[in-house]
Amino acid sequence: MVRRKLLLMLGPVVATTLVVAIVAASFLEGTLTELQQIVASLQAFGETHTVLAEQSLAVELALRQHPPQTTLPGGVPLQKQLDAIDEGLRSIALDAARDADAGAALAQAGKQLALLRAATAPSQTDPQLNPEEAIRLAGALRQSLSKTSQAAQARVLTLQRGVAARLRVILFGMTVAFIVLINLSLFAILRASKVFIDPVEELVQATRTLATGELSARVSERRADEFGELARAFNDMAINLQHQESKRLETMRQAALAVNHELNNAIHILSLQVDTLARTSGDAQSMSEPLDRIRKALARITKTLDSLKRVRRIVLTDYVAGVSMLDIERSSRAPTATSEVEPGVRGLRSE
Repeated sequence: MVRRKLLLMLGPVVATTLVVAIVAASFLEGTLTELQQIVASLQAFGETHTVLAEQSLAVELALRQHPPQTTLPGGVPLQKQLDAIDEGLRSIALDAARDADAGAALAQAGKQLALLRAATAPSQTDPQLNPEEAIRLAGALRQSLSKTSQAAQARVLTLQRGVAARLRVILFGMTVAFIVLINLSLFAILRASKVFIDPVEELVQATRTLATGELSARVSERRADEFGELARAFNDMAINLQHQESKRLETMRQAALAVNHELNNAIHILSLQVDTLARTSGDAQSMSEPLDRIRKALARITKTLDSLKRVRRIVLTDYVAGVSMLDIERSSRAPTATSEVEPGVRGLRSE
């Protein structure tokens, strides 16, 4: 029962914490994966753009020579270099199409490349190369590639800012969620501690009261869990102790009545004999003092026997080290509301 209550109090908090942690981890993983894809795309685009820029620059430098060269250093034909540039433009077309500016710059670069290929390709009608137009187109191609790179970098920067903003939102949400969960956990722990601490404190207080001799100490049995079973066991123990102590007290009273009857007869006879001796001795000083002491001793015995009949609890006092005796005076007193065990006194109370 106690385990069930504990699970009902702490289970929802633990389950909510796990759900929040899983959701937060999923969002973080998705955001970081997207960021990784952006970085990889930027890296690939940058590498391709670098190659295209080098190739377009090589074409422009070859065209600026006198006379213009149709073969690049290394023996690569100009038209083959332009084919390589066209292939590179096609490879970055998909990434550039995701941004309007980059797509427009890439389309412009494609048109200029087509014009450049037409300007540098010899034909039957115009077998001679037009160097000025070819140089202008090569420079325009290089500028278009530069604009494409700038637009792509701007788009990547925008995406990075969006991912960073989303990451901040996720972290803020996680912080708020975990603060709320921590407060809920503290509340659940306080409730759980109350479930355990209150009955334990009540039981400890009742045990201390019982240890002082207050056998009427009881604890509440309203709980239906293990603490309720413990409370009922404690109350049963206290009732048994009280019943046993009552039987002991009743046995002591009966014994005191029997002893009191016999001793009272003997005391009465001794008192008559003392009175007889007092009358026969007359005013003899040697007999009056011993007889007075006998009368006082008999009166003290009578008082003690009368106290034995009024014993209401058993209070033991250590008169001698290691030897306990019944304290008749304290045992015959009425129990008080508060019970304190005095030094050297051990008692059990039964009401």
